[in-house]
Amino acid sequence: MRPQWTYALLALTAFFTSASCLGAVSSFSTGTGQPLAFLSDLRSENTRSLSDVQNAVEKLQMDDHPGVSPSETERLEFLTKREKNLRSRQIFLNRLILQFDLKFKGGDVQSFLKTALHEMAEVDGSPFLTQLEASVSALPPGQVDVLKFVEGYMKRCSFENPMRADEYLSSLDYYNGVQAQKAHGMSPVEAAE
Repeated sequence: MRPQWTYALLALTAFFTSASCLGAVSSFSTGTGQPLAFLSDLRSENTRSLSDVQNAVEKLQMDDHPGVSPSETERLEFLTKREKNLRSRQIFLNRLILQFDLKFKGGDVQSFLKTALHEMAEVDGSPFLTQLEASVSALPPGQVDVLKFVEGYMKRCSFENPMRADEYLSSLDYYNGVQAQKAHGMSPVEAAE
């Protein structure tokens, strides 16, 4: 049986999905639809992941019997933490989509995103939002697909214990907007060859 808040979250998600779809239609005509479409796709992917994890948790809880093995208990703890992180991610994506839908009028996505993240962090004091804002602010303007960057940060860092901006950025020696790779040092002689 799902807790009552799960149904409220699903209803809220359905509301934001329909609201952002309507906003996305009007935004496409002004050139602002790309961020909304990208974020909506991320939210849909997150919704599927959240549903899968909730189903796995329910199955484990239904299979609960007196002789639960330590591995099942560990799996339940892992899934519960994952579910909590996915719920936080869903709320974040809903809020970010709302920011883009209501306030983004086209132009520089990175500049808008810095401002939006700052405002969101001020409202709830989330360390995740604060570190994400610092990471986005440290990016060179116009050289990175900032929405893909946000996706990478969101998927790599938990909402409860986010990675510091400098730590995250230093882990991304090479970032092409889709994936990051660690640099491997070489001597000047090797580089010259």
